[in-house]
Amino acid sequence: SMMPNEAIQLFDQMYEEGMKPNEITMVSLLSACAVLGALDLGKWLHLYINRSGLNLNVILGTALVDMYFKCGCVDNACHVFVKMPSKDAATWNSMISGLAIHGNSKDALTIFSQMKTVGWLPNDITFVGVLCACNHCGLVQEGLAHFTSMFKKYNITPKVEHYACLIDLLGRAGHVYEVIALVQSMPFEPDAVIWGSVLSACRIHNDVELADRIGQIVVTPVSSNHGSCILLSNIYAAAGWWKDVSVVRRQMKQIGLRKPAGSSWVEVDHTIHRFLADNVTHPKSVEIFELLE
Repeated sequence: SMMPNEAIQLFDQMYEEGMKPNEITMVSLLSACAVLGALDLGKWLHLYINRSGLNLNVILGTALVDMYFKCGCVDNACHVFVKMPSKDAATWNSMISGLAIHGNSKDALTIFSQMKTVGWLPNDITFVGVLCACNHCGLVQEGLAHFTSMFKKYNITPKVEHYACLIDLLGRAGHVYEVIALVQSMPFEPDAVIWGSVLSACRIHNDVELADRIGQIVVTPVSSNHGSCILLSNIYAAAGWWKDVSVVRRQMKQIGLRKPAGSSWVEVDHTIHRFLADNVTHPKSVEIFELLE
């Protein structure tokens, strides 16, 4: 239900009343920690699991791996993975994706090979992680091979996430017009993520003309994406196309596009405090600003 703070508060009440959490409770709490980046609480829960003798089953172990990766603790995630007595496809996927996201691409691809060796078939989620790993390493040919193997070897239909990874990989490597051909071959309409990847490739390789052509598609009076508009505006500015910068900015203003407010989270005594830019609704805002001054 995406209410992680409330889940943690309920657990605090449950714990104070002497009720013992089970494996299902722990999985829910670890998911909340992963969403919030609440590492201290996640470590406390891990310690509780070990001391209370809860069964580290596949689901609970995978939740721990996922929590540690999403909180930035790669070593802890790997340690839990190694210690798990049994694993399923979701566990392997968490390892591959987590390693890839943190830039450990070679390790992610090694885990992918191990997954197949022990008899687990990859699924569509697996290949998101694999393609992300190839992207981080710039492994164009390997990425193309894995993408092709999805439908030729494993009978998996690529989704928009897979196309986005491959487009980003090709674009970063300078294969801009191969990117356009891939977008045109997609069995569905490209979304803002896809166009954003194409525009990023144009920015990296200074292809202003192509970016301008794409801009005619993604920046319209009816519907535009904030990220794509800013990226296109920056491409125009870098090329000195100031008239076009003005057009994009004016279009954004006309349709009411605004940059989402910046936010941050701080964990204090197992409580997550969220702060928004230019926002003073936090109950301790006065004390915080007095301290900063």
